[in-house]
This record gives sequence, structure tokens and C-alpha cells, in this order.
Amino acid sequence: MRTKFISFTAVVACSLLVAANCGAAEPTSFNFSFGSEQAPPDFTPASPANIYDKETGFGFERGAAVIQSADFCTSDKPFYFSVALPEGNYKVTATFGGSKSGSTNTVKAELRRLMLENISVAPGKFETRTFAVNVRTPKIAGGGEVHLKDREK
Repeated sequence: MRTKFISFTAVVACSLLVAANCGAAEPTSFNFSFGSEQAPPDFTPASPANIYDKETGFGFERGAAVIQSADFCTSDKPFYFSVALPEGNYKVTATFGGSKSGSTNTVKAELRRLMLENISVAPGKFETRTFAVNVRTPKIAGGGEVHLKDREK
């Protein structure tokens, strides 16, 4: 899997059915660049050294065997890059590809929900895909919470 850039734009949701700003502050954007070259303006560099922790709020999940190139990160095994976000609806844009070899990419949200599957990119080409993600916590209004498997936490 090769990933060059990924951007998250937050839009606060009024309910599960309405994805509107509802008077909240301007949408929040998170832009990550995965190559070792200097990140474009307004992008945060993300390298294999960025292991996810609550303090930074983003990074690769532990156990990821990611190798960084000039303009992307890659691995022969699946890996996860996580960003701590409040509940809400997010527009996610990911650019896949690389200058020297092709790639096949699958993206899951919250470690489980399939968003993109088998996006194949030829050598020297890039593909950009955009999709929506609804982030939610396991807590239920009024008490209780949804049971999550260990891999989903």
C-alpha cells in the first residue's frame, strides 16, 4: 500500500441524518504528507516514526512495518494510520500511488468499516479518492456503551 497525502475535513453533525455545520466553528482540516520530502504548505509530515499516541493525536498504529520513500509510505503488510477526532462527519481525501511502482490500496475507517477496496494505481500514476466517514464513540446517550472487539479499540 502506498499513500502520498491524506486530508481530513471535519464537519460537525447535528444528528446522524444531518451533516451540517449547525452554527459550530469553521470546519477543521487535518492534512498529512507521507513522503520524506518536505511536506507541502499546510500539511503535517507523517513518518514511520510517528507512532500513534494521545498527545499528538495521530500516527501509525503499533506494529506497522512501514517504509518511507521520497513521496509516499509503503508496506507489504496492512498498516493503520489513526487520527483522534471528535464525533462527527468527515470528508476524507486520499491520494495513492508512487513514482516508481504501482500499488493496490484498501482503506478502512475506525479499523473496521470498509471505505475503499483494491484501488490499483499503475507505476508513475496517482489516484485521488474522496469518501465520507461518520466518527462515533461507543458511548450511548443515557448510559451504557456498544461492545467493541479488541481490534476495534
